[in-house]
Amino acid sequence: MITRLVRLLIIITCYGLSGWGAIAAIFGLTMIFSRAGLLSAIVFLVWLSAISALFQMSVAWVINIRLGAKYSRRARLYGISALFVIPIASLPQAFESHYSEATVNLALLLLMEVILVLPAILLAAYLNRFHASGETKDSA
Repeated sequence: MITRLVRLLIIITCYGLSGWGAIAAIFGLTMIFSRAGLLSAIVFLVWLSAISALFQMSVAWVINIRLGAKYSRRARLYGISALFVIPIASLPQAFESHYSEATVNLALLLLMEVILVLPAILLAAYLNRFHASGETKDSA
């Protein structure tokens, strides 16, 4: 019981500290919405899949169920895709300017994303290791 409570508090803390990143992501998404409808829908779906995978891993961790290595690999792919989707989506606008300026803007955007959601990234990395090791709920 105490383990579940501690795990739940860790998850709430990480999600709370990463809230600024979610707010920044919403603003970034509105900027993309204004320029490209289909691209913004793709960005939204990538984020939704990553958030869903993180939420599923979090809930399973609280109740001490391992989802397995296959799910862990898929969740890692979703998370990495979610980190890179905004910088990649902003490439067409970035290359309208000078190449070196576009590279710097892309790097700064990615760095800002990582800093704002670092607690959630660290939680996801730990949850990924947790779910990839040991027996899954199907083999238990």
